[in-house]
Amino acid sequence: MYKKCTTNKIFYSKYVYKLVVYNKLASIFRSELQRGKELSYAREKLDEYNNYYSNNQPITKTIFRTTTIVSNDDFLDARDIYKCLKILSEDYLVRVGIGNELIIYCNDKSELISIANKMRTERIEFHEPSNKIAAYLKNNTDVVIVKNKPQFNLRITLGRKNGSKDLANWLKNNKDKSKVGRKTLENLETESYVDGLYFYLRDEKLLQLITLICVDNIRRVQKLVWYSELDKY
Repeated sequence: MYKKCTTNKIFYSKYVYKLVVYNKLASIFRSELQRGKELSYAREKLDEYNNYYSNNQPITKTIFRTTTIVSNDDFLDARDIYKCLKILSEDYLVRVGIGNELIIYCNDKSELISIANKMRTERIEFHEPSNKIAAYLKNNTDVVIVKNKPQFNLRITLGRKNGSKDLANWLKNNKDKSKVGRKTLENLETESYVDGLYFYLRDEKLLQLITLICVDNIRRVQKLVWYSELDKY
């Protein structure tokens, strides 16, 4: 049985549902190792591990000269996930998280639940929004639903370029129009790594100005929508 979790945002501006499965073979599903949706690397490694399994030998995985024993259940779960992904009719995205987490994003709830129900492990999470939120999110990407009315309506996530002192100064001098955390501000002031860090703006009118200051170092802009006001949209 899987753990049910409630989400309030679209994943990667596209996917409504997320399945998380703990599996020691999660890394073989890394997207960058495959050839498109063929899952070529995963198939290669599963064939290798199947030789151990078929001969009743311990299944071993080697990473950086370190050998780990993989349970039969982890192998069988990984094999079932591979089979399900190969026939998945909906578009999906696979990511590998911290601690051997295999994460699958998709907009077909039934497909992900079908995978979850096949698993032998109990370390499974299924993330989905409420029906009210789901209906809204499917038609509105780059949105985060929040429980409390936001003072600042936009969350700006920065990109791969180094921080900007000009942006740091603007944020410090315009606290009525913006909000920024200590870490983000420090990295902006020192012109160091800011990729994935974020700050908040009061409204969209300020976004054009911020875009000029950041030039092309904005990765994402998300609108914060108060749950109690969803019916207005």
